[in-house]
Amino acid sequence: MIHQLKTITPFIDFGFGITQLNTTANTPFTVWLQTLYNQNAYTFTLMATNGQVTQISNYEYIVVYPEPGTYQINITVDSANKRISLDSNILTVIVT
Repeated sequence: MIHQLKTITPFIDFGFGITQLNTTANTPFTVWLQTLYNQNAYTFTLMATNGQVTQISNYEYIVVYPEPGTYQINITVDSANKRISLDSNILTVIVT
């Protein structure tokens, strides 16, 4: 079901509701947007500071961190007219 943006906060995970991930440097992993929105009416921006992001679709992203550390990832969903903007939950990635 496609939800109204103004009422549903975006939810992202690593799959199966997992919101924390331990991985190694230069190992790709997938981030999924689980909340469905009308793709023609909204824009999607995944924020993964210091990470390399490849967008597969508005609902699937591949992320790689080249350096060890602890990182946070979130996504912002904006309406086309920028009147509505929602931030998702935050994912934690621990890279060794």
